[in-house]
Amino acid sequence: MNIDVSQGALVSVDASFDLFTSVQRTPADEALKSIVTVHVGCNTIMQPSAKISVLVNEAHDFDSIVLKIGENNIFEEKSEVTINLSDYQSKSSGKIELDIIGRGNYFQSRCSVRCKSLGDFNIFGQCSLVRINESHRSAFSSLVEYDSEEMEKPLEGVSVFRLDDGIHRRNIVDSRSDEEDIIAYCSSLKKIMETYHTLR
Repeated sequence: MNIDVSQGALVSVDASFDLFTSVQRTPADEALKSIVTVHVGCNTIMQPSAKISVLVNEAHDFDSIVLKIGENNIFEEKSEVTINLSDYQSKSSGKIELDIIGRGNYFQSRCSVRCKSLGDFNIFGQCSLVRINESHRSAFSSLVEYDSEEMEKPLEGVSVFRLDDGIHRRNIVDSRSDEEDIIAYCSSLKKIMETYHTLR
């Protein structure tokens, strides 16, 4: 899989990008990997051990595909995001561009998110588990799940967090304030990343 890092984005060499062709996480072959590009937007931060996995249909009908991650996202250490495109059917052949993650999302350490795509300004707290539009029920007993009836568009402006009695969610009232906080945090993280980490 090709990784395109925008100017201003910082991606650790220890962050990982994986491409699979089944729910069982069968690794994609080299031919498929060669036509998939992940574009990381400006000012997005990916710390060591952050992981983004993409699941695609082996019987795809595109010549190449660019998967776009927006600006000002933060992926902390050991956060995991899986984008499930196995049901995606392109309306045209040739080069396809898809927005898979919006802007201003904050994935805290050890969170796990599985979805088809994400919108803007979501916060996934430490150790939270989120499953969106999953065709099968998860084995986890403590998580937040959204089904297809509830989710007609990508998740936006939601905070998911773990407390002693389980995992909870709430809507973020002021996304503009949240955006300002995330941008400020990105700026402070950049100094740490540039000083102490090896970058792509």
